Amino acid sequence: MIKYIILLCLFLVVTSCKTVTIEHSSQSITNKKVSLGSIGLDKNQILEHNYSTTAIPSYEKPIKIDVSKIPFSKTTYKAFTEAQKNQNATIGIKYVDSLDNKPEFLKLDIADKVTLIDALNNRENKNVQKYLSANYNASIITSISIAFDSATINKITNAESVFLIENNLKSYALGVFKNGKIVEYISFNKGIVFTYNSSNCCWQANNAHRINIVDIVAGKQNCPNKTYPSAKQAKRKINYFKL
Repeated sequence: MIKYIILLCLFLVVTSCKTVTIEHSSQSITNKKVSLGSIGLDKNQILEHNYSTTAIPSYEKPIKIDVSKIPFSKTTYKAFTEAQKNQNATIGIKYVDSLDNKPEFLKLDIADKVTLIDALNNRENKNVQKYLSANYNASIITSISIAFDSATINKITNAESVFLIENNLKSYALGVFKNGKIVEYISFNKGIVFTYNSSNCCWQANNAHRINIVDIVAGKQNCPNKTYPSAKQAKRKINYFKL
């Protein structure tokens, strides 16, 4: 019994080290650069999740991003400093717990799921959708915490709107808009990514009996009614007598 309790406590400690709560949602800690909209696989390590990117979809239309500016805490600052050791950008952020004015980072969330889903179902992403249908554990990065220098944070937070944009082939950036026009592209490589959330696909057959992605849900949340977390499950629900 004592051995069981010790193992349970150890499991809880290790699990808590892998995640951090940001704005009431649990995010996975990472020391690798990950980008919004990319597709890959979670690889659980002892002290953090490492996300292995396996596919880069094409996004012909910009995808709306929600931006939140959040003060660093002890936990998030530690995650940032560990990530900075493994990423190319150099950002001078000093955190002092006793000071009231804390440095800040950005939490970026994909806000427009409809445009994202439409893109994944489009012809240009035929091979990406095929990969997702064959790999149940593959997921899409839909939220990240990223540290930029203060000037870049001000550009993003003062923008009229911010979109995820494919500015080069298989390369994403943040598109900063003012007065309805893009005024700057900001590369994710300018920042340090230290947490992320990924979402999984929900599948359903359309009227032509083609299996499509119809929703994405965070983590391992349940798919909506009559949609399925596996493309194979969706195929099995087709009534072939009506074909």
